[in-house]
Amino acid sequence: MADSGIRHLFDELNLTEKTAFSLEKTKDDYILDITVQERSNTLAATSSNKFIRLFSYSNLATKGCIEGHSGQITGVKFANTESDILFSSSEDKTIK
Repeated sequence: MADSGIRHLFDELNLTEKTAFSLEKTKDDYILDITVQERSNTLAATSSNKFIRLFSYSNLATKGCIEGHSGQITGVKFANTESDILFSSSEDKTIK
């Protein structure tokens, strides 16, 4: 998609907090897993940089960042019964 097309789509988003973006490659990070907890309005995403980023599910506003694994995080999942518990698995052979 052309640069102007991407900018047009971004401008049309109805978000509370828009995040600045660049069309130029800056890092080799990529998303590995995403999970959503609708009760707490939270989306958790893990990327190749060993962090879990937390966002508001309704408007994608940043809620925070979690770190704790020594290896790349391969999966994230909210607990079925507790909306504030998030599990993560990693190449460091741990589940936290």
